[in-house]
Amino acid sequence: MSSPWARSAVWKFWLIGGMLVLAVGCSKKGPTEKLVPVSGKVTLDDKPLPLGQVILTPDKGNPTKSAPVGMIGDDGSYSINTGGYPGAPLGWYKVSINPQGMPKEMPKTGEIPKPANVPQKYQKAASTDLSIEVTESPKPEGYDIKIKPDGKSKATPPD
Repeated sequence: MSSPWARSAVWKFWLIGGMLVLAVGCSKKGPTEKLVPVSGKVTLDDKPLPLGQVILTPDKGNPTKSAPVGMIGDDGSYSINTGGYPGAPLGWYKVSINPQGMPKEMPKTGEIPKPANVPQKYQKAASTDLSIEVTESPKPEGYDIKIKPDGKSKATPPD
């Protein structure tokens, strides 16, 4: 016959295990907002930006609490993810570029490329004048970001 302590320990084990299964089974799966694909190309002075991140910050009344971000590939291409899921919620965003970070794929030489000289103005949401509206039907190249050192940059607006 088992001791009361052993029966108590087994009971607690099953209770805690059941609570964990319940918590995992009832947790939210997938994004909490509708996400639509957002991808494009980032260029700096008409050349692909080979490294960094595109960061979207909600703007113009966009109520999302999400933080859409995309890694920039060595060809300048990026795709936005939100909370680990592809896409971004609909609405307006300020666009900032973080020129530092790890490349999507390591170069064959093993050397990490140096960050591009992106003007400071475009590196923070508070100072950038780049903005895009995420829509369900953007025009081709609708999310391309063209940065110019002279400050005449633009994010291509979708139609």
